[in-house]
Amino acid sequence: MSDIRTAGYGLAAIRIALGVMFAAHAGRKLFAFTVPGFAGFPGQIGLPAALALPLPLPLPLPLPGAPAGPASAG
Repeated sequence: MSDIRTAGYGLAAIRIALGVMFAAHAGRKLFAFTVPGFAGFPGQIGLPAALALPLPLPLPLPLPGAPAGPASAG
């Protein structure tokens, strides 16, 4: 059973845990493998080295079937 008053605490805990996980993953790539080492990995498996570069994504990503935004509300 969920309580609407405490649901935000659960969401905050999940967001914090995921943030820590992503930061740890990025830190390992950056400090343990180093940038040149990680950038060389795609080349070792036969892919273009440019795949190791971060790609900017438009955020927030729209969900399928979701309204486009406030402009579509009218």
